[in-house]
Amino acid sequence: MKLHIFLLLFLVSFCAQAQPLTQESALSLLTSTIKKQHLYEAWLKPHCLDVVAGKNDEQYFYFSSYEKHKDGCPGDPQTSPKVDEYRIHRPTQKIEVRQMKEDGSITWLSLELYKH
Repeated sequence: MKLHIFLLLFLVSFCAQAQPLTQESALSLLTSTIKKQHLYEAWLKPHCLDVVAGKNDEQYFYFSSYEKHKDGCPGDPQTSPKVDEYRIHRPTQKIEVRQMKEDGSITWLSLELYKH
C-alpha cells in the first residue's frame, strides 16, 4: 500500500513538472529569479526594471530588460536603456544571460553564475 501511494505521489509530481513552459510562466520565472538573486539592486530599484518578451524560437523564450525612468524611477523619462538580454531553455527552464566577449562574439552565461 505504501508503495502505491509513493508511486502515485511520484507520478503526480512528475506530471506537474512536465507542464510545458509558456511565455507567461517563463517571464514569471525570470523576474522571480532576478529578484531572488538581487541582480541590479546595487544601482537600480527592483520596480525600476522592465522585462519584455522578445522573438522566440522552438528551443528558447527570449527577453530583454530595460531601465524604467518613470513612476518614481530616476533618469530621463524619454530614455529606457537596455540592461540585459536573456533566454530560457524551454525543456530545462535554464536561464541564461547574453554576454559579449572581448573579441566581439556572443556567448550565453547561466544566470546562476552572472554577477552584474
